[in-house]
Amino acid sequence: MTVPAAQRVPNHTLKAIRLAMRMSQSEFASAVRHAGGVLGEPNTCNKRLVQKWESGEHTECRPNYKRALQAVTRTPYEQLGFSGSPPPPPDAPLLTGRLAGTFAGAPLRRPAEEPPPAPAAGEPGDRLRFALERPGQADLEAIAIVETNTARLFALEHHRCARTLTGAVNRHLDDISTLLAGTRREPLRKRLAAAGGRSAALAGWLAFDRGDATGALRYWDSALAASRYAADGPLLACVLTYLFSP
Repeated sequence: MTVPAAQRVPNHTLKAIRLAMRMSQSEFASAVRHAGGVLGEPNTCNKRLVQKWESGEHTECRPNYKRALQAVTRTPYEQLGFSGSPPPPPDAPLLTGRLAGTFAGAPLRRPAEEPPPAPAAGEPGDRLRFALERPGQADLEAIAIVETNTARLFALEHHRCARTLTGAVNRHLDDISTLLAGTRREPLRKRLAAAGGRSAALAGWLAFDRGDATGALRYWDSALAASRYAADGPLLACVLTYLFSP
């Protein structure tokens, strides 16, 4: 339904998520179309439709668009700024839909029947360090999603207890490690390493908050390795702050 111009309320949330993913409206529309194809629910999303969503001209989506938007943003539809959506419960799980393991045709998580490489066994932070030394393929679209999800997890840390957020952060670290191990282009590897380092730093803080000091130090050690690899000064400062906080 089209909302009259005088009654429109811009969807700043959706626009902010798109900008955080470093996508133009045309690129975002293309990602929504791709996600619909992967889900088996083709759609005809275009730049004009994205403009209508962001301007508030359209405040609701058809179910197939809802699922495609969730897949692209890795954010529950209820948190995308559309009107008429009930707020999620405080401890609602993060999106784990059919695209949690696949995007843009590239696997983000290994199938259950395919064992991971033996050296990568252990905690998620250990697998991140292993991946830093194993170049191999990710695209800009997938990396933008990873970076957006990293920022969202940091934001959620202010509203959720460590126990409910730890699993989502560890799954995110696994996704980053898998992408990193399959990426050869150095600029992309550095972006993934920075996102992985931030996620490991957050995982360490959550472990510390749960009273697991040993686990926290292992995560922070991986985050330090990532900061050195990515030459990321702010990440290094963040980890050192965690390490030497009273």
